[in-house]
Amino acid sequence: MIDPELKDVLLNINQNVITLQVGMNELRFDVNELKSDVTILKSQMVELRSDVAKLESRMDRLESRMDKLESKVDKLESKVDKLESKVDKLESRMDTLDDSVHKIHLTLENETNRKISVLFDSRVDEIRHRQENAETREKVANLEMRVDNLEKTVIAS
Repeated sequence: MIDPELKDVLLNINQNVITLQVGMNELRFDVNELKSDVTILKSQMVELRSDVAKLESRMDRLESRMDKLESKVDKLESKVDKLESKVDKLESRMDTLDDSVHKIHLTLENETNRKISVLFDSRVDEIRHRQENAETREKVANLEMRVDNLEKTVIAS
């Protein structure tokens, strides 16, 4: 028969083997769970890569749009600069035109005032000449009457 000590050792080994088998079964279960998790992670990585590719595509489109927008903004800034330049030129022309109009106004005013003065002087001269003519006519009329009276007197005598 078998020695009791050997029997104990064999029982102990048997229990250890059973414990190892249980541990191995648990380990197999854990490995299967890990395999399942890895499969899920692989699937999620594929989805993530797809999402990243879509995001990169969107980013490329966004960058393209931003480049177009920057180009349009640059063109707009250029147009605004040109417009500002034109406005500055227009303001300068308006200032020059204002000065010219003011000079013309002063010239017209001076000419008008001078001509009004000449007309006034001419009118005063005309009135004075009319008065002198009226006085002269009156004297001539008086002289004609006197001459007529003298002629009548001479003829009557």
